Amino acid sequence: MKHCMGTVFASTLALLSWGLISLAFGDDASLCVPGVLRLESCDFELRPRVFLPGWRTVERVGGDVTEEGRTIFGFSFDATTIEGYAEARGVAKGEIAAHWWLQADKRTPVEEVALESSFLPESIRMGGFYVLDGQEFPFPEPGSAKHFGIKDDARMLVIKDNKGAPCMSIAFDRPTRIFFQDYKVLNGGGVTLRILSAQKELLPGQPVEWRLVLETPHSLNLRSVKPIVVTAKEKGWVPCETGGRIRPESALDFARIANATAPAGKYGRVVVRNGHFEFSGLPGKVQRFYGVNLCFGANYNQSIESARTFAADLVRRGYNSVRLHHHDGLLVENSADSTVPNPARLRELDALVAACVEKGLYVSTDLYVSRPVPWKEIGVDKPGCVSMSDYKMLVRENEAAFSNLCAFAQNWLTHTNAFTGRCWADEPGLAWISLVNENCPDNFKPTLNAKERSEYNELEARFYSRMVAFLREKVGCKQLFTDMNGWTMCEQYPCREEFDYVDMHFYVDHPRFLERYWALPSRCDNRIPFANGRIEGAYETGLCRLSEKPFTVTEWNFAAPGIYRGMGGIATGAWAAREGWDGLWRFAWSHSVEGVRNPCGQPINYFDISGDPLLLASERAIICLFLRGDLSTGDMSALKMDGNTGTLLINTPRTVGGFAKEGVLTVGPLQAQIGQNPTTLWASSLDAKPIVQSSRILFTHLTDMQNSGARFTDESRRILLDWGKLPHLMKNGRAEISLSLEPGVFDVYVLATDGTRQCQIPAAYADGKLMFIADIGRRKESASYLYEIVRRADGGAVASESRKAFDADFTTGTPGAITVAGTVADAPKGAVPVDQMQAAVQKLLDDAVVSGAQSAAQCCVYIDGKLVVDAWAGRMATNSAEKITGETLFPIFSTEKAMFATAVHIAHERGLLDYEAKISRYWPEFRGGNKDGLTVRQLLGMRTGLGSEPASLTDAQRCDWDFMTRWCEKSVAAHPGQPGYLGITWGWYLGKVVENVFGRPLNEVLTDEVLRPCGIAHDFYFAVPDSELRRVVTVYDGKENYGFSLMNKDCYRKACVPSAYGVANARSLARFYLRLSGQDGRPPLIRRETLMNALKPNRAANDPLPDAETLRRNWQTVWGLGYTTWGERDELDRITGSGGLGGSEAFCDLKNRICIGYTCAVSATATGKPWDLRPDIYRIVGIRTRYTGE
Repeated sequence: MKHCMGTVFASTLALLSWGLISLAFGDDASLCVPGVLRLESCDFELRPRVFLPGWRTVERVGGDVTEEGRTIFGFSFDATTIEGYAEARGVAKGEIAAHWWLQADKRTPVEEVALESSFLPESIRMGGFYVLDGQEFPFPEPGSAKHFGIKDDARMLVIKDNKGAPCMSIAFDRPTRIFFQDYKVLNGGGVTLRILSAQKELLPGQPVEWRLVLETPHSLNLRSVKPIVVTAKEKGWVPCETGGRIRPESALDFARIANATAPAGKYGRVVVRNGHFEFSGLPGKVQRFYGVNLCFGANYNQSIESARTFAADLVRRGYNSVRLHHHDGLLVENSADSTVPNPARLRELDALVAACVEKGLYVSTDLYVSRPVPWKEIGVDKPGCVSMSDYKMLVRENEAAFSNLCAFAQNWLTHTNAFTGRCWADEPGLAWISLVNENCPDNFKPTLNAKERSEYNELEARFYSRMVAFLREKVGCKQLFTDMNGWTMCEQYPCREEFDYVDMHFYVDHPRFLERYWALPSRCDNRIPFANGRIEGAYETGLCRLSEKPFTVTEWNFAAPGIYRGMGGIATGAWAAREGWDGLWRFAWSHSVEGVRNPCGQPINYFDISGDPLLLASERAIICLFLRGDLSTGDMSALKMDGNTGTLLINTPRTVGGFAKEGVLTVGPLQAQIGQNPTTLWASSLDAKPIVQSSRILFTHLTDMQNSGARFTDESRRILLDWGKLPHLMKNGRAEISLSLEPGVFDVYVLATDGTRQCQIPAAYADGKLMFIADIGRRKESASYLYEIVRRADGGAVASESRKAFDADFTTGTPGAITVAGTVADAPKGAVPVDQMQAAVQKLLDDAVVSGAQSAAQCCVYIDGKLVVDAWAGRMATNSAEKITGETLFPIFSTEKAMFATAVHIAHERGLLDYEAKISRYWPEFRGGNKDGLTVRQLLGMRTGLGSEPASLTDAQRCDWDFMTRWCEKSVAAHPGQPGYLGITWGWYLGKVVENVFGRPLNEVLTDEVLRPCGIAHDFYFAVPDSELRRVVTVYDGKENYGFSLMNKDCYRKACVPSAYGVANARSLARFYLRLSGQDGRPPLIRRETLMNALKPNRAANDPLPDAETLRRNWQTVWGLGYTTWGERDELDRITGSGGLGGSEAFCDLKNRICIGYTCAVSATATGKPWDLRPDIYRIVGIRTRYTGE
């Protein structure tokens, strides 16, 4: 990267004199509203700031993109308006020219007007360098200097990381004042860069401007960026109902699962034994607690009756505890003395606690959180109140502050609750007290050294000892006590060994405020919060744990509007359970009484789960995994996570599920095909039985949820501009669910957020698996994401009807519903209008059966995702009177090769397999016999030089998987790398590779990864179960063809030889290609780029494609990677498919969006009549292949 960029301005600045689009540069940079330039590769932002006298900050307002492309923003305050815009343009590889413009509508004094960066990445501020106009300096030690790098006339700044590598350079069009500001000195933050204007006041007609060119070592590709607004009109977002309180005995009534013992204190106080909590009256039984924080007004404004209603609802939601937080300020509201509670407020708090204790909810609280304490009350002659941070530090050092806290505690805790008759100190339901919330010294003094930290350790030890002694001896408290529950360096204080228990806090996607604290715009990272076997936040918090001490987290959350927050419940619940934590409290239920009175009736905000149905749903995973104990302490196998693939899996007997970014989620008895939507889903048994035996299961399917009208700077949704309003909107998503259950008949219901059954949905049970479609957009009136699965006692016809309904749910149309008119645009001669295709094909099949040309045949066709032909005719065998149906199965010898190859491509997309790798990498025994150099690509493309199995093998040997794979290991490649079709042996060669990379039996892999995601697992078998053999027709050739004789033998049908002996019906073949190509409106089985790459001819340089006429005559010779192509020579990849011995065939026309499946029982040559039905069928439905011609 060059460092002489001042020369670029002659050409660069001219580019900014005309309207520019709002830009993003590939994945590297974006210019977003309101005027923020962001470089992703450097994690660097620049934004305009205005500081008024007294360093008062003002919030940006507005934010849009004009037709000319300028990003508009402004500032509004004190009847003053400052208008502004920003624009940017890529001017060379790695360079961006940017321009900001501001102007006030009246004279406005300011302390400073500047462009300020985000906090510099740690790799820069910790050991990095900056170069100012050619002179290099190291970044100082964090916290050692408030300002540094000050220069009034800078023209060029280069920033380097701690390895000395340039990260970016900034060239200014004129001498410019800049400096770095270290916020660690002020509030514990990081280092920013400020680019200043020289003005100390803003005047009308005298705009402030910055022009600069920013360069990085990376190539920056332009793309347009505009703000996005989440609305119900946007495709992919579904309105959500606002629910009320949980209905008793519904599937969402978790009171039994939480097992709250009413009243709290029934079995004595909460005590510490052997490093965990127990009840004093139940020795030896460890007790865990899960609850929510109630903040500010959520603790007040209730009568005893309304408090009881609220507490009962919390119990039904599965909680057994609450934490009173930010309660102390309102408790002394309007009091002349900050230590004396307001009687009215105290009565309201009495009612809440009494109701909680009555219903079995144990209470945790703090003595100091945010109570306003006048300076004069602690002996300082100063107006106003002590700040929270000052009070938290002074209470250790200032005797008057300590006495103030003691007085408040005594006045509060010796008060007798009007509803229980007990004083707070004697209340067994009040189990835990934290002395001072989040008071670690390093929070407020970020530059403490080891010696100073040791001094504070002594101060804290003295404070804790004195305070607890006062509470126990003077106040009479019997609660458990702790302190120092966040944030910084807590583990460095040995005094914590004296605490009764250790408490900490953590957050994922905690907002970062870009203008001023607790005001929009704000930013969250929106990154998947797990990697390297660790849950973000939970892992770091757990490092503060002490042995032989109970460990609690009284504040935690995956904050909104984070797009991955739905996984917070299952991830945190699993981690806390595995690590053996003792208590968790979500922050928060609500910060106001409205969230208490009207659950789910508030818009989403950063933390309140009462207004966030997504988080409310996620709570039930924690309650099962952690509180009920579904995941055992120390069970490392039950929780698996892979940050590279974005997959988290939970597998316990009673709760199973996880998170995946896309594709298939397979864990234990659960498999879910989720497409390309990041999804959290899980199933939990509601009757304490293992899921596979359970009679009642709750299934939860979560994507993302936002408010209507929520506004973000761009599609990444990292920067929030506007929260929006009700109704909530859920990101649409569809998951194809398969759940292994012991035999039975099952009903599946969609639930409302209060547990009411809204509707029953189609489901099917076969081969030990329950299958249904979880579709968030199923009901237009409200998102569907909660499901109740109920095992029924009856069966028979119910199961059959359920199967039919499930099939209908899976398809996208029926022949009777066809309304499409016209013919396929690229159709050959003989094509008929779409609405006549069913009748035309049915007549063709009927005539073939009547004439004796066929004994049985089926045809299924989809056009543009709609079912237009579903025809069949014939009998199960020539000597049988039983007629076939659309569900009848046919041997399809080789037609299954495409389905088989798809499993290989799925493995490749998941990083399990490399096309270019040698086969022996995945099958070490596959060596010798000229095979050592053979690759997966060559095997997929039929270019190995390997041969067929010897005819001398017996049926038993061919059907013995282990025997045949050992034979493959000893085989010889006569002509390595040369083309040669492997009709049957391809199944053993490639099948062993697939089995090894997935680590599961081949039939299980093919069924779970290919057939079930297509919804065809009961209409297509690679290995036919005994119960389904009766559905398979007999096939005929009339010439004693050896292949035909094998297809009629049950031993081959039951063996998994996935290149030859599969059975299917025409519906399943068409549906496979429908899903492979994504023509059904759902995400395809494999990515489009994977499919198109696999359709490229797999030819060697010395083996070019034949000419067009040769291809037409020999239409199945062009192999890609496991797929064959049937298009014309200049458009080979237009059509892909495969056919089988005897005439069964299936493929899709990607251009014309046609998918077809055809099965038949008699070879086209068996009757001596030249009547192959396929060309006529293809002409009718509009398929043009190389051999249909025209």
